[in-house]
This record gives sequence, C-alpha cells and structure tokens, in this order.
Amino acid sequence: MEAQADGARTKGDSMITGYEILTKPRDYIVLELAERKPATQVWNVVSIHHGDVLGVIKWFAPWRQYCFFPSPETIWNEGCIRDIQFYLSAVKEFRKMDLKNRASEQSEQKAMK
Repeated sequence: MEAQADGARTKGDSMITGYEILTKPRDYIVLELAERKPATQVWNVVSIHHGDVLGVIKWFAPWRQYCFFPSPETIWNEGCIRDIQFYLSAVKEFRKMDLKNRASEQSEQKAMK
C-alpha cells in the first residue's frame, strides 16, 4: 500500500482511509469512534460477538501516547490482546497522518494570507 498526502492508502484501484483501517473488525473486537477532540480521538473497543464496550483507547497525556483502558471485570485472552496491539499501532499512525495533514493545511492557509 502506498501512502497518500491526505492520509489515505491505495490498494489497487480502491482508496483505504486511516479511519476505515481503524474501524475494520478484527477477530474479536472492533473500534467505534466515541469522541473526536481537537487533537486526539477516543475509541470504544467493542466485542464483535456481544456488542459490549470492553474498554476505550484514548490519549494518555503523562505517557504522550494512546493507551488501552479496559472496562472493569473484563477478561482478555491472547487473541484479544493481539487485536488491541494492532489497534494501538493503527491509532498512533492515524494520529501522525492527521497531525501532518493539519500542519500542511495551516501552512497553506498562512501562505494564502
């Protein structure tokens, strides 16, 4: 896949956006956008089989990275944790693309003034 300036990736003739990668179901869970903040997002981690919210992935400022916050009394096996690791990496890359796009838009706006 090749990265595009708008944060999308191409695969053949189809465009795959960072958002589509993040919301594609894995083996056990799927992410659903819960809140979009000015610089970050909050994602619900939802069970594919039951539809329950199992936790959230959100920005943890003290560590300056996205982290997973499991809901109380949830149980995680190796496959679920592997899915969480995939999503944490994907959210991090999506944020990098988003910040790069915002910086580019801001510099274009300044150049127009």
